[in-house]
Amino acid sequence: MTTKKSPEVHVGPLRRALRKAIEIEDPEYELLEREEYPFRYLIGKSLDKWIENIHPKMDAQDEQEALEIATRAMAYNYIGIVHWDIHEALSECESPIERIMLAGLITVSSKIGIGINLKPKYLSQLWPLEKGKHPSNSSTAMLTIVPQAQMGEYRVDFLLTYEFIETDYPDEAMEEVPNSNVMMITHPELAVHTPVQKNLILECDGHAFHEKTKYQAARDKRRDRALQSLGYKVFRFTGSEIYNDAISCAVEAIRGFDIDTGQRFPPVSK
Repeated sequence: MTTKKSPEVHVGPLRRALRKAIEIEDPEYELLEREEYPFRYLIGKSLDKWIENIHPKMDAQDEQEALEIATRAMAYNYIGIVHWDIHEALSECESPIERIMLAGLITVSSKIGIGINLKPKYLSQLWPLEKGKHPSNSSTAMLTIVPQAQMGEYRVDFLLTYEFIETDYPDEAMEEVPNSNVMMITHPELAVHTPVQKNLILECDGHAFHEKTKYQAARDKRRDRALQSLGYKVFRFTGSEIYNDAISCAVEAIRGFDIDTGQRFPPVSK
């Protein structure tokens, strides 16, 4: 059995300079990184493997080296920011099932290409409509997840806000392609961009493995009716549902915004 060798790493001017700087700073840098920050170390190694296969590539080796190192540095920095944002959001949750649910929401949103925001301050910013994009993400769709949000007299487990920009083209922006029934956008500058915002409340019941009492069920129904009267959809999942299949719970909640998640059938529970 032959083992697959990793491709040779090109050591050009940038990599040489970086190694020199690291050795001056601490010759045991990689060893310390691996022992003291194993998670960060593994992320860096995984990034290296991913960057090796990324396209398009540069023609010259020195320029390819520059692309790889710069990509790794920027991605590494971004991962650090994301890690702390998620850690902070998880810390705001009040129970293990809420933290599992939050991770499920982030996972599903990421897989279907929706931008994720864990900081509600973005909701007060104006969108750059001329670009058609949310200021905090390159996507035109953004899901903001706020754990333990205060809604009047109630505190809810999660307030989900889905924002996107709806673009319409008036008739004068379109022209028919000759000898066909196909309409072509010829004047995109005439497009009308409308920001749309939808809200949804998600509750995680702490009764993981037993039924609620009649009092608890009645209290939750009153609470749900009060929130619905304010115009919010309310999705409520039991602890056992989340423990058994948090991803399907997240898919169901995100579908509440009329989003096609691409998942037709929930995974089979074992």
